Amino acid sequence: MKVAFIIGSPRSGTTILGNILDRHPEIAEWYEPYYIWEKYFPCKTDDVWSEEHLNKKIKEHILKEYRIFLRKADKSIVLEKSPGHELNIGIIHKIFQDAKWIHVLRDGRDVTLSIHKEWILRSQLVRNRDFNNLFKIALNMLKRQPFWRYRIMAVLFELNSTFSLNPARYLNKSRWQGKEGWGNRFRGWKEYLQMHSTLEFNAMQWIKSVEAVQDYWSLLPEKNKIEIKYEDLLRSSRTTLGKILETLEVDIPSGFFEEIPALKKNNFHKWNKEFGKEQLKEMSPIITQKLVELGYEKDPNWANAAGEQENDN
Repeated sequence: MKVAFIIGSPRSGTTILGNILDRHPEIAEWYEPYYIWEKYFPCKTDDVWSEEHLNKKIKEHILKEYRIFLRKADKSIVLEKSPGHELNIGIIHKIFQDAKWIHVLRDGRDVTLSIHKEWILRSQLVRNRDFNNLFKIALNMLKRQPFWRYRIMAVLFELNSTFSLNPARYLNKSRWQGKEGWGNRFRGWKEYLQMHSTLEFNAMQWIKSVEAVQDYWSLLPEKNKIEIKYEDLLRSSRTTLGKILETLEVDIPSGFFEEIPALKKNNFHKWNKEFGKEQLKEMSPIITQKLVELGYEKDPNWANAAGEQENDN
């Protein structure tokens, strides 16, 4: 059984990459089967799984579901992308030792901007008790599950984990302990959120995602992994996708590049236009070091924000 995982921070481009690779005749994307994983690795206080829940029986249950999915899809490779997987590579690797891994990196400033927007949107839905959009979100999730077996599993999981008369519990699945939130809950998230602003927390969500991958990346077999930048996927899509397909050990089919969804070539550096001076200053001490480490250049606006922060200190 061939399995591949797309991992990365929330809002880093993992979804669009999954959509593209799903067009390949040998690849079947399984969109966010969190209901399979969280059944065996309950995420009570954060999204970091505990190895104490991993045993031979659970491993076989998970492997069985992936075999069933692959058989139903009638493809060679099952490609999975789920939020939080970047925090749990070690456990997943113990189950799928021969899996392929695709890590998508994106400029942390754009990631923070996108997470922040989504956070605000979800918070508004909760506060306004917007059942109409709640239904649309749930329906869209179900539509992304290609087989009824998994649609039913998802519904049963949600009913079991979020059943309540309080509508505020549905959008965050009770995960945020009464708070309004969205995205990955890294270890220590509650304490960090209590002491920092939402924007700072969103920036830290990117940091923790990247660091979690870096901590385990060297332990994965070299031939089974590839790291790409979202910006390269936009600017040099054919070259980047070619490298990914080579890692997955599949050929590039005729007409593949003509059939993939259109990419927004300039969908980066949005932070430069949408963040204000104070917001840049607020984010700078959290993410600047990681930005430099990953090779993301600092334009004048960012350099000024970082410089002002240093002067204040």
